Order: sequence, then C-alpha cells, then structure tokens
Amino acid sequence: MSQAFKDIFETACKEQILLMLARYDVRNPEALRRMVAQGVQIRPFPRPAMDAAYRYGNALPGR
Repeated sequence: MSQAFKDIFETACKEQILLMLARYDVRNPEALRRMVAQGVQIRPFPRPAMDAAYRYGNALPGR
C-alpha cells in the first residue's frame, strides 16, 4: 500500500474515533439521567483505583 493510502487510512481511522467519542459525549448525560431515575447509585471509583488507572494509561505507548 502506498504511503498516501496509509495516510488516508490513518486519517479516516482517527476521524472515526473522534466521531465515536463525540457521540458518547452527547449520549452519556441522558443515559446517566435514565439510570439514576431507575434507582442506580452513581459513586466514584476509589482513589487508589483511579491513580492506578492514570499511571497505567500514561505508561501506554504513544503517551
């Protein structure tokens, strides 16, 4: 595959990721409201779990 096609493919993939995240961001608040209305309790993760996730995420390649 030529470099031009590789670049086009990479750009298209990145665009799809952005669209997916945008859709999630738009739909998530309403989904959370529906869940809370049905009695679901929303609680934060424990700080040690969040710290570990942050460290792991920043250790991934490309970060």
